[in-house]
Amino acid sequence: IGVMTLYRSGTKAFTADQLRVLLAVASRVSPTIENALKFRQAQKHATIDYLTKLPNARSLFPRLDSELARARRTLEPVAVVVGDLDNFKQVNREYGRAEANKVLQAVADCLREGCREYDYVARMSGDEFVLIFPANDMTSIRQRLADFREIGARSRCGLPAMKGLRMSLGEAFFPEDGDNAEHLLAEAGRRMHEAKRMFRTLISSASVAVREVPG
Repeated sequence: IGVMTLYRSGTKAFTADQLRVLLAVASRVSPTIENALKFRQAQKHATIDYLTKLPNARSLFPRLDSELARARRTLEPVAVVVGDLDNFKQVNREYGRAEANKVLQAVADCLREGCREYDYVARMSGDEFVLIFPANDMTSIRQRLADFREIGARSRCGLPAMKGLRMSLGEAFFPEDGDNAEHLLAEAGRRMHEAKRMFRTLISSASVAVREVPG
């Protein structure tokens, strides 16, 4: 972890007393370094989601504030996207908690792979995720959002529970939809819930149409 080397010209340049002092210093420095490393590790674990290894909600807000500060300086738009898996409770019921956790890990992998080096993705809570990225190219953003919506089809994990899994998304843009993290997340969350409601209505309508087909 660390090495302290002392040089002095001449043979037997260090006296026995000096060596004892060095040994005493080393015995005190070593625990200090170890405690510092443990503290750093604890800080990292406090900001990383244990299941998906994505940043968690605790680290999301400082990062979003930082991105917005940068956007104000550069006058560049920023997209904040909130995503929530559709019918994830059904995955829990049909496949169990262990398989549902694997699904969350697979979703996190897909989101991570779909991000560029300057994008950011975090697990907000449960099956809700947040993405932050520059919003200069709306055509590219629409394609990426379409890919994220069909997250099950994009995954190569092979889990049966991932087949056909979709994600409802809501997006908000800085500066037109808000000028701070709370406003942008709230607007993106509202639009996500609206998208989820529309998807449920569509599925319900399709089910009714199928039942009404004469056989």
